[in-house]
Amino acid sequence: GRYVQQVTLRNIGASAVQGPLVLVFDGLSANAGLYGKSGDTNCATPVGPYQDVGVGTDNVLSVGERAAIVVEFANPGNQSINYTPRVLSGVPR
Repeated sequence: GRYVQQVTLRNIGASAVQGPLVLVFDGLSANAGLYGKSGDTNCATPVGPYQDVGVGTDNVLSVGERAAIVVEFANPGNQSINYTPRVLSGVPR
């Protein structure tokens, strides 16, 4: 009932992105939960579970830089897990 996925974020923009960064799991399947989540969004709709993304000691994701995290889902029914990823930066979530 547990599933693990590695997610890699890459800054393809023209400027650095100031952290902190979080990966939000919009529309996460009702049959699954984000195990060990950092929290739920409350300032950026739609509301959803998120996990913090570490971006180094300077807390900046530079142009072309990548940040990888491992996420774990609890899925006791062993059904498909679907979500739409969304990245938020800055303090409010």
